Amino acid sequence: MRIHPAVLYAALFSPAVIVTLVFVVARPQDASGLAVAGLLALLLLVLGLPKVVRLRRREQVALDSAASSVASAFPGRAVVHPVRYGLGEPDSQFAGSTSSAWDAGPSRSGALAVDEGALLARGADGDALDLQLAEVEGAVLIGSGVAWLPPSVDVLLRSGEAIEFRSPEAKAITEALSDAGVPVTTA
Repeated sequence: MRIHPAVLYAALFSPAVIVTLVFVVARPQDASGLAVAGLLALLLLVLGLPKVVRLRRREQVALDSAASSVASAFPGRAVVHPVRYGLGEPDSQFAGSTSSAWDAGPSRSGALAVDEGALLARGADGDALDLQLAEVEGAVLIGSGVAWLPPSVDVLLRSGEAIEFRSPEAKAITEALSDAGVPVTTA
């Protein structure tokens, strides 16, 4: 489930709006101080939002650069998707799977392709994974929950391990896996 940013902002700021209205009604003589505090908060938002956008763009450029640097390692006909892997999330005792050794942290950038019955992944640091699709139990497309984070694809292996790939092209990755006969679900 994706939460639209406008709904998220409304949920975050609605308590402040309610407190402000109560404050202005209860103490109208102090409304000017509240206006100054509101302007300072707006200034922080105006200065902080472009920085967040720049950081997000810088991350996307780095991801695309890493993917293009390893694109030559894939067969010529393969559709290559930029991914981040090695996210190092702790294993959940309730998930029923453990993280693959290839997915162990720290977070790294690379590329992934589904080609001729295999899942091929290459890292910008030289890591390589060639996984036959017969070894893949299924895949799960997991939305990030917020609009500015890319979704992820958890590839579940028959060995009980899982590999998480976070990518802005996660939907295209799951479509390629589905077209290759891998069961895909959405969480």
